[in-house]
Amino acid sequence: MKSCVKTCPSPYYGLLDSGKCITNCPSTCFFKKEDTRICTPCHESCFTCDGDSGVDCLTCNPERFHEYGATKKGRCLEDCTTAPYIYKFLEDDVCLMECPKGVYLDKAKNTCIKSCSPNEFKDPFAYFCLVCDSSCLR
Repeated sequence: MKSCVKTCPSPYYGLLDSGKCITNCPSTCFFKKEDTRICTPCHESCFTCDGDSGVDCLTCNPERFHEYGATKKGRCLEDCTTAPYIYKFLEDDVCLMECPKGVYLDKAKNTCIKSCSPNEFKDPFAYFCLVCDSSCLR
């Protein structure tokens, strides 16, 4: 990592890995201090962030799940098995403690989904997808 840039004049920001002053920090970095005007890289699990620790992620790198989704900053988890999270919602790449209303649980995959697969039906009381038996009408 180059470190030629110590400060950049306003309105520029320093990018440490290139040693250049740029007009905006890239999305994978955050602006740390007004006095140094340096773009600091996000934690390795984060795609975008507002701090350099693993709990400052706004969005996650691929194959990671955000513990809060787009609602606030948090950790990016490899899987949703870290307590208290038990389900993952693939559409938003987020870990959940329970599936939101109107979303169904695929018990086999431990995943919250918006619609059941063709060989399943929605249980309107428990919000589960249940496998159709031979008498199931489609």
